[in-house]
Amino acid sequence: MIAKLHNSIQHYAWGSQNYIQDLIGAPCEDVMAEMWMGAHHQSPSMVEVDDGEIALDQVLKTHPEYLGDASERFDELPFLFKLLAAGQALSIQAHPDKESAEAGFARENAAGIDLFAAHRNYKDDNHKPEIICALTEFWGLNGFRPIDEILTKMSDAVGISLANEIEKFAKDPSREGLKVFYREILTLETDKSQVMLDELLKSAEQNSAQIDYEWVLRVNKQYPGDPSVISVLLLNLIKLNPGEAMFCGAGDLHSYLSGFGVELMANSNNVLRGGLTVKHIDRDELLKNLSFNSGNPRIIQADERNENESVYPADVTEFCLSKIILTETDYTASDSSFSIYICTEGQFKINGELHINQGMSFLNTAGETVQISGKGCLFRASIPLNK
Repeated sequence: MIAKLHNSIQHYAWGSQNYIQDLIGAPCEDVMAEMWMGAHHQSPSMVEVDDGEIALDQVLKTHPEYLGDASERFDELPFLFKLLAAGQALSIQAHPDKESAEAGFARENAAGIDLFAAHRNYKDDNHKPEIICALTEFWGLNGFRPIDEILTKMSDAVGISLANEIEKFAKDPSREGLKVFYREILTLETDKSQVMLDELLKSAEQNSAQIDYEWVLRVNKQYPGDPSVISVLLLNLIKLNPGEAMFCGAGDLHSYLSGFGVELMANSNNVLRGGLTVKHIDRDELLKNLSFNSGNPRIIQADERNENESVYPADVTEFCLSKIILTETDYTASDSSFSIYICTEGQFKINGELHINQGMSFLNTAGETVQISGKGCLFRASIPLNK
Protein backbone atom coordinates (compact mmCIF):
# COMPACT_ATOMS: atom_id res chain seq x y z
CA MET A 1 0.00 0.00 0.00
CA ILE A 2 1.23 3.45 -0.97
CA ALA A 3 -1.03 6.33 0.01
CA LYS A 4 -1.09 10.07 0.51
CA LEU A 5 -1.44 11.40 4.06
CA HIS A 6 -3.40 14.33 5.43
CA ASN A 7 -1.88 15.59 8.66
CA SER A 8 -2.99 17.67 11.63
CA ILE A 9 -1.46 21.00 12.60
CA GLN A 10 -0.65 21.92 16.21
CA HIS A 11 -1.14 25.62 16.91
CA TYR A 12 1.11 26.02 19.97
CA ALA A 13 1.91 29.56 21.10
CA TRP A 14 5.62 29.23 20.27
CA GLY A 15 4.96 28.44 16.61
CA SER A 16 5.65 30.47 13.49
CA GLN A 17 3.42 32.42 11.12
CA ASN A 18 5.31 31.42 8.00
CA TYR A 19 7.48 28.26 8.07
CA ILE A 20 4.87 25.50 7.79
CA GLN A 21 2.45 27.78 5.97
CA ASP A 22 4.97 28.50 3.21
CA LEU A 23 5.83 24.81 2.83
CA ILE A 24 2.28 23.49 2.59
CA GLY A 25 0.78 26.54 0.87
CA ALA A 26 -1.52 27.61 3.71
CA PRO A 27 -2.58 31.18 4.57
CA CYS A 28 -0.35 32.90 7.13
CA GLU A 29 -3.26 33.78 9.42
CA ASP A 30 -2.64 31.42 12.35
CA VAL A 31 0.48 30.39 14.20
CA MET A 32 1.54 26.86 13.23
CA ALA A 33 4.00 25.01 15.45
CA GLU A 34 3.99 21.38 14.33
CA MET A 35 2.59 19.09 11.66
CA TRP A 36 2.24 15.52 12.90
CA MET A 37 2.76 12.57 10.56
CA GLY A 38 2.06 9.28 12.26
CA ALA A 39 -0.40 7.27 14.32
CA HIS A 40 -0.24 8.86 17.78
CA HIS A 41 -3.68 8.52 19.35
CA GLN A 42 -3.88 12.24 20.13
CA SER A 43 -3.67 13.31 16.50
CA PRO A 44 -3.22 10.54 13.90
CA SER A 45 -2.65 11.20 10.22
CA MET A 46 -5.50 10.42 7.85
CA VAL A 47 -4.75 7.96 5.07
CA GLU A 48 -6.27 8.77 1.68
CA VAL A 49 -8.18 5.79 0.29
CA ASP A 50 -10.57 5.34 -2.64
CA ASP A 51 -13.71 6.08 -0.65
CA GLY A 52 -12.40 8.76 1.71
CA GLU A 53 -9.93 8.88 4.60
CA ILE A 54 -9.09 6.53 7.48
CA ALA A 55 -7.04 7.34 10.60
CA LEU A 56 -3.61 5.71 10.41
CA ASP A 57 -3.81 4.26 13.92
CA GLN A 58 -7.03 2.48 12.94
CA VAL A 59 -5.49 1.23 9.69
CA LEU A 60 -2.60 -0.34 11.60
CA LYS A 61 -4.89 -1.89 14.23
CA THR A 62 -6.81 -3.58 11.44
CA HIS A 63 -3.70 -4.48 9.44
CA PRO A 64 -0.69 -4.93 11.77
CA GLU A 65 1.02 -6.78 8.93
CA TYR A 66 1.54 -3.38 7.27
CA LEU A 67 4.42 -2.90 9.72
CA GLY A 68 6.10 -6.05 8.39
CA ASP A 69 8.55 -7.82 10.70
CA ALA A 70 8.44 -4.78 12.99
CA SER A 71 4.97 -5.91 14.15
CA GLU A 72 6.76 -8.62 16.15
CA ARG A 73 8.59 -5.90 18.11
CA PHE A 74 6.00 -3.13 18.20
CA ASP A 75 2.23 -3.23 18.63
CA GLU A 76 1.86 0.21 17.00
CA LEU A 77 3.77 2.50 14.66
CA PRO A 78 6.89 3.10 16.78
CA PHE A 79 7.70 6.61 15.54
CA LEU A 80 6.13 10.04 15.19
CA PHE A 81 7.33 12.30 12.37
CA LYS A 82 6.90 16.08 12.50
CA LEU A 83 7.55 19.40 10.92
CA LEU A 84 8.57 21.75 13.74
CA ALA A 85 8.46 25.55 13.35
CA ALA A 86 9.82 27.57 16.27
CA GLY A 87 8.88 31.24 16.09
CA GLN A 88 10.07 31.62 19.67
CA ALA A 89 11.67 29.45 22.31
CA LEU A 90 10.02 26.20 23.36
CA SER A 91 9.90 25.24 27.03
CA ILE A 92 12.92 24.04 28.94
CA GLN A 93 12.08 20.36 28.87
CA ALA A 94 13.10 16.73 28.95
CA HIS A 95 11.45 13.42 28.16
CA PRO A 96 11.26 10.34 30.42
CA ASP A 97 12.85 6.98 29.74
CA LYS A 98 10.61 4.01 28.98
CA GLU A 99 10.39 2.74 32.56
CA SER A 100 9.52 6.17 33.97
CA ALA A 101 6.96 6.79 31.23
CA GLU A 102 5.18 3.51 31.96
CA ALA A 103 5.13 4.22 35.70
CA GLY A 104 4.02 7.84 35.26
CA PHE A 105 1.28 6.96 32.79
CA ALA A 106 -0.10 4.26 35.10
CA ARG A 107 0.10 6.58 38.11
CA GLU A 108 -1.82 9.38 36.41
CA ASN A 109 -4.40 6.92 35.07
CA ALA A 110 -4.92 5.56 38.58
CA ALA A 111 -5.36 9.12 39.83
CA GLY A 112 -8.17 9.61 37.33
CA ILE A 113 -6.45 12.41 35.39
CA ASP A 114 -8.07 12.85 32.00
CA LEU A 115 -5.82 11.86 29.11
CA PHE A 116 -6.16 15.31 27.56
CA ALA A 117 -5.93 17.30 30.82
CA ALA A 118 -3.62 20.31 30.57
CA HIS A 119 -1.88 19.42 33.85
CA ARG A 120 -1.12 15.85 32.83
CA ASN A 121 2.59 14.98 32.44
CA TYR A 122 2.29 11.55 30.83
CA LYS A 123 0.08 11.38 27.73
CA ASP A 124 1.22 7.83 26.93
CA ASP A 125 3.51 5.10 28.28
CA ASN A 126 6.41 5.58 25.89
CA HIS A 127 9.82 7.21 25.96
CA LYS A 128 10.67 9.96 23.46
CA PRO A 129 14.20 9.98 22.06
CA GLU A 130 14.21 12.43 19.17
CA ILE A 131 16.31 13.82 16.35
CA ILE A 132 15.74 17.13 14.59
CA CYS A 133 17.23 18.12 11.24
CA ALA A 134 17.33 21.78 10.27
CA LEU A 135 15.58 23.03 7.14
CA THR A 136 16.62 26.62 7.93
CA GLU A 137 19.19 28.06 10.30
CA PHE A 138 18.11 26.49 13.59
CA TRP A 139 19.07 27.40 17.16
CA GLY A 140 18.60 25.24 20.22
CA LEU A 141 19.79 24.32 23.69
CA ASN A 142 20.78 20.70 24.25
CA GLY A 143 22.39 19.14 27.32
CA PHE A 144 24.37 20.76 30.09
CA ARG A 145 27.61 22.48 29.15
CA PRO A 146 30.88 21.07 30.52
CA ILE A 147 30.90 21.69 34.27
CA ASP A 148 33.94 23.98 34.25
CA GLU A 149 32.23 26.10 31.60
CA ILE A 150 29.03 26.29 33.68
CA LEU A 151 30.99 27.46 36.71
CA THR A 152 32.69 30.18 34.67
CA LYS A 153 29.43 31.32 33.10
CA MET A 154 27.65 31.43 36.45
CA SER A 155 30.47 33.33 38.16
CA ASP A 156 30.52 35.90 35.36
CA ALA A 157 26.75 36.32 35.04
CA VAL A 158 25.26 35.79 38.51
CA GLY A 159 28.32 35.62 40.74
CA ILE A 160 26.84 37.92 43.37
CA SER A 161 23.26 36.68 43.69
CA LEU A 162 24.24 32.99 43.56
CA ALA A 163 27.59 33.26 45.33
CA ASN A 164 26.82 30.57 47.92
CA GLU A 165 25.35 28.14 45.40
CA ILE A 166 28.27 28.58 43.00
CA GLU A 167 30.81 28.11 45.80
CA LYS A 168 29.13 24.87 46.88
CA PHE A 169 29.05 23.63 43.28
CA ALA A 170 32.73 24.50 42.78
CA LYS A 171 33.60 22.25 45.73
CA ASP A 172 31.80 19.32 44.10
CA PRO A 173 32.11 19.78 40.30
CA SER A 174 30.46 16.44 39.54
CA ARG A 175 27.19 15.17 38.14
CA GLU A 176 25.78 15.09 41.67
CA GLY A 177 27.04 18.61 42.30
CA LEU A 178 25.35 19.77 39.08
CA LYS A 179 22.13 18.09 40.18
CA VAL A 180 22.19 19.93 43.51
CA PHE A 181 23.04 23.25 41.84
CA TYR A 182 20.29 23.00 39.24
CA ARG A 183 17.70 21.98 41.83
CA GLU A 184 18.66 25.01 43.92
CA ILE A 185 18.21 27.32 40.92
CA LEU A 186 14.81 25.86 40.02
CA THR A 187 13.54 26.12 43.59
CA LEU A 188 14.80 29.59 44.56
CA GLU A 189 12.39 31.67 46.61
CA THR A 190 10.67 34.38 44.60
CA ASP A 191 12.67 37.30 46.01
CA LYS A 192 16.05 35.65 45.45
CA SER A 193 14.98 34.43 42.03
CA GLN A 194 14.19 38.01 41.03
CA VAL A 195 17.56 39.24 42.31
CA MET A 196 19.28 36.54 40.26
CA LEU A 197 17.29 37.47 37.16
CA ASP A 198 18.09 41.17 37.59
CA GLU A 199 21.81 40.41 37.83
CA LEU A 200 21.64 38.05 34.84
CA LEU A 201 19.93 40.63 32.64
CA LYS A 202 22.37 43.34 33.69
CA SER A 203 25.27 41.05 32.74
CA ALA A 204 23.54 40.27 29.45
CA GLU A 205 23.09 43.94 28.60
CA GLN A 206 26.77 44.59 29.31
CA ASN A 207 27.85 41.64 27.16
CA SER A 208 25.16 41.68 24.47
CA ALA A 209 27.72 41.31 21.67
CA GLN A 210 28.36 37.74 22.87
CA ILE A 211 25.97 35.24 21.32
CA ASP A 212 25.10 33.53 24.63
CA TYR A 213 24.00 36.80 26.19
CA GLU A 214 22.22 37.88 23.02
CA TRP A 215 20.04 34.80 23.40
CA VAL A 216 19.47 35.52 27.10
CA LEU A 217 18.02 38.88 26.10
CA ARG A 218 15.97 37.44 23.23
CA VAL A 219 14.44 34.68 25.35
CA ASN A 220 13.75 37.07 28.24
CA LYS A 221 11.87 39.33 25.83
CA GLN A 222 9.69 36.36 24.87
CA TYR A 223 9.16 35.22 28.48
CA PRO A 224 9.71 38.31 30.64
CA GLY A 225 10.32 37.64 34.30
CA ASP A 226 10.96 33.89 33.91
CA PRO A 227 14.15 33.01 35.82
CA SER A 228 14.62 29.82 33.81
CA VAL A 229 16.10 32.03 31.09
CA ILE A 230 19.36 31.27 32.92
CA SER A 231 19.18 27.90 31.13
CA VAL A 232 20.68 29.62 28.08
CA LEU A 233 23.98 29.78 29.99
CA LEU A 234 23.67 26.35 31.62
CA LEU A 235 22.96 24.38 28.44
CA ASN A 236 24.90 24.03 25.22
CA LEU A 237 23.83 26.68 22.72
CA ILE A 238 23.75 25.03 19.30
CA LYS A 239 23.38 26.46 15.83
CA LEU A 240 22.40 24.02 13.09
CA ASN A 241 22.83 24.88 9.45
CA PRO A 242 20.32 23.40 6.97
CA GLY A 243 20.93 19.66 6.71
CA GLU A 244 22.57 19.34 10.13
CA ALA A 245 20.87 17.54 13.02
CA MET A 246 21.00 16.98 16.76
CA PHE A 247 19.74 14.19 19.00
CA CYS A 248 18.04 14.35 22.40
CA GLY A 249 17.91 11.20 24.50
CA ALA A 250 15.87 10.39 27.58
CA GLY A 251 16.55 12.84 30.40
CA ASP A 252 18.47 15.32 28.23
CA LEU A 253 17.44 18.87 29.13
CA HIS A 254 16.82 20.92 25.99
CA SER A 255 14.87 23.65 24.24
CA TYR A 256 14.47 24.65 20.61
CA LEU A 257 14.87 28.41 20.23
CA SER A 258 14.16 29.32 16.61
CA GLY A 259 14.00 27.87 13.13
CA PHE A 260 12.32 25.20 11.03
CA GLY A 261 13.11 21.52 10.91
CA VAL A 262 11.93 17.94 10.47
CA GLU A 263 11.76 16.04 13.74
CA LEU A 264 11.54 12.30 14.26
CA MET A 265 10.95 10.59 17.59
CA ALA A 266 9.56 7.54 19.30
CA ASN A 267 5.75 7.59 19.26
CA SER A 268 5.19 9.72 22.35
CA ASN A 269 4.00 13.12 23.48
CA ASN A 270 5.43 13.03 27.01
CA VAL A 271 7.01 16.37 27.91
CA LEU A 272 8.25 17.41 31.38
CA ARG A 273 8.68 21.18 31.58
CA GLY A 274 10.72 23.45 33.83
CA GLY A 275 9.99 26.92 32.45
CA LEU A 276 9.69 29.21 29.41
CA THR A 277 6.09 28.21 28.75
CA VAL A 278 2.46 28.93 29.49
CA LYS A 279 1.83 25.17 29.61
CA HIS A 280 1.93 22.94 32.67
CA ILE A 281 5.23 23.04 34.60
CA ASP A 282 6.26 20.27 36.99
CA ARG A 283 9.80 20.96 38.16
CA ASP A 284 9.86 18.09 40.66
CA GLU A 285 8.94 15.55 37.98
CA LEU A 286 11.45 17.11 35.59
CA LEU A 287 14.26 16.87 38.14
CA LYS A 288 13.46 13.20 38.82
CA ASN A 289 13.90 12.41 35.13
CA LEU A 290 16.99 14.44 34.19
CA SER A 291 20.17 12.56 33.28
CA PHE A 292 22.44 15.50 34.23
CA ASN A 293 24.84 14.50 31.48
CA SER A 294 27.23 17.32 30.69
CA GLY A 295 29.77 17.92 27.95
CA ASN A 296 30.28 19.38 24.52
CA PRO A 297 27.39 19.05 22.06
CA ARG A 298 27.39 16.81 19.02
CA ILE A 299 26.14 18.05 15.67
CA ILE A 300 25.08 15.15 13.45
CA GLN A 301 25.92 15.02 9.76
CA ALA A 302 24.15 12.58 7.46
CA ASP A 303 26.03 9.45 6.34
CA GLU A 304 25.71 8.64 2.66
CA ARG A 305 23.76 5.41 2.13
CA ASN A 306 23.98 5.68 -1.66
CA GLU A 307 24.18 8.34 -4.34
CA ASN A 308 20.75 9.78 -3.51
CA GLU A 309 19.92 8.87 0.10
CA SER A 310 21.78 9.89 3.28
CA VAL A 311 21.01 8.65 6.81
CA TYR A 312 21.24 10.52 10.11
CA PRO A 313 22.76 8.08 12.62
CA ALA A 314 20.88 7.60 15.90
CA ASP A 315 21.19 4.68 18.31
CA VAL A 316 17.49 3.85 18.59
CA THR A 317 15.30 0.92 17.60
CA GLU A 318 12.13 2.82 16.73
CA PHE A 319 13.12 5.05 13.83
CA CYS A 320 15.58 6.04 11.15
CA LEU A 321 15.73 9.48 9.51
CA SER A 322 17.09 9.87 6.01
CA LYS A 323 17.19 12.52 3.29
CA ILE A 324 16.67 11.82 -0.41
CA ILE A 325 17.83 14.33 -3.04
CA LEU A 326 16.98 13.74 -6.69
CA THR A 327 17.85 15.67 -9.85
CA GLU A 328 15.56 14.35 -12.57
CA THR A 329 16.58 10.76 -11.91
CA ASP A 330 14.54 7.76 -10.81
CA TYR A 331 15.28 6.26 -7.42
CA THR A 332 14.15 3.05 -5.78
CA ALA A 333 14.03 3.23 -1.97
CA SER A 334 16.96 1.43 -0.37
CA ASP A 335 14.72 -0.91 1.64
CA SER A 336 11.02 -1.73 1.90
CA SER A 337 10.35 -1.05 5.58
CA PHE A 338 7.25 0.90 6.62
CA SER A 339 8.03 4.55 5.88
CA ILE A 340 6.54 8.04 5.83
CA TYR A 341 7.94 10.62 3.40
CA ILE A 342 7.58 14.42 3.42
CA CYS A 343 8.51 16.52 0.38
CA THR A 344 10.33 19.69 1.45
CA GLU A 345 11.28 20.86 -2.04
CA GLY A 346 10.29 20.10 -5.63
CA GLN A 347 7.77 17.59 -6.93
CA PHE A 348 7.75 13.84 -7.46
CA LYS A 349 5.81 10.97 -8.93
CA ILE A 350 5.69 7.78 -6.86
CA ASN A 351 5.53 4.45 -8.72
CA GLY A 352 4.42 6.37 -11.80
CA GLU A 353 1.04 7.26 -10.28
CA LEU A 354 1.00 9.26 -7.04
CA HIS A 355 1.88 12.94 -7.48
CA ILE A 356 3.64 14.52 -4.49
CA ASN A 357 4.41 18.24 -4.36
CA GLN A 358 6.18 20.36 -1.76
CA GLY A 359 4.54 20.02 1.65
CA MET A 360 2.81 16.73 0.82
CA SER A 361 3.48 13.42 2.54
CA PHE A 362 2.82 9.76 1.82
CA LEU A 363 3.43 6.34 3.33
CA ASN A 364 4.41 2.93 2.12
CA THR A 365 3.59 -0.22 4.03
CA ALA A 366 6.27 -2.85 4.56
CA GLY A 367 7.23 -4.87 1.53
CA GLU A 368 6.21 -2.26 -1.03
CA THR A 369 8.76 -1.18 -3.61
CA VAL A 370 8.88 2.60 -3.77
CA GLN A 371 10.13 4.11 -7.01
CA ILE A 372 10.52 7.88 -6.98
CA SER A 373 10.97 10.12 -10.00
CA GLY A 374 11.30 13.88 -10.04
CA LYS A 375 13.51 16.64 -8.73
CA GLY A 376 13.84 18.00 -5.20
CA CYS A 377 14.19 16.79 -1.61
CA LEU A 378 12.30 14.25 0.50
CA PHE A 379 12.81 13.34 4.14
CA ARG A 380 11.99 9.77 5.08
CA ALA A 381 11.05 8.28 8.44
CA SER A 382 11.33 4.49 8.53
CA ILE A 383 11.51 1.59 10.97
CA PRO A 384 15.05 0.17 11.15
CA LEU A 385 15.19 -3.34 9.75
CA ASN A 386 18.22 -4.58 11.66
CA LYS A 387 17.58 -3.39 15.22
